This record gives sequence, C-alpha cells and structure tokens, in this order.
Amino acid sequence: MLLFYYFILLLFIKKNYKKINNLFIQKNLIANEYADKDFTYVQWNSLNPTSADWWDEKRAKKPSWFDYLLTILLLTLAFLIGVLMYSVTKNVS
Repeated sequence: MLLFYYFILLLFIKKNYKKINNLFIQKNLIANEYADKDFTYVQWNSLNPTSADWWDEKRAKKPSWFDYLLTILLLTLAFLIGVLMYSVTKNVS
C-alpha cells in the first residue's frame, strides 16, 4: 500500500508541479527564469561532495531550489518506504 501512495505522490507532482512553481514565482520565492518549467530531477555524487550536481541538460532546464527540495524528499521517502517494508517483512517471518 505504501508503494501505491508513493505512486500517487509522483502523479500529484507531475500534474501540479507547474502550478506550484508558477505560484512560487508570483510570490517572488523563485526567479522568473524558472517560469513554466517541468520538474528537474537532480543527481549528485555523494562519494565526491565537491562534484557539481547534474541533470539531463538536453531535456530539462536548470533546477531551482524547489527541484532540489522535491528530489531530496522523494529520495528520502523512497528510502523510508524501503526501511518500513523491510522491517514489516522481517517481523512477519
């Protein structure tokens, strides 16, 4: 059931990202250069903390702080779901 909720969260982000992003632009929380962009998933090399973040520059615009926040939340949530599923299956056996 947790994976279903995670999937629903991903669909919500996909459908509503532009609206939320444009709202933040209107409130001057995000620069105007990020107007009407889609979510940009950010990747980084945790083994080399001095390396720059990267994304698919051919398919997406530069990420904003909102993209970084969503990326971290999605990765953290996926990790927590994995830990919960592991602990449930371990306790059931």
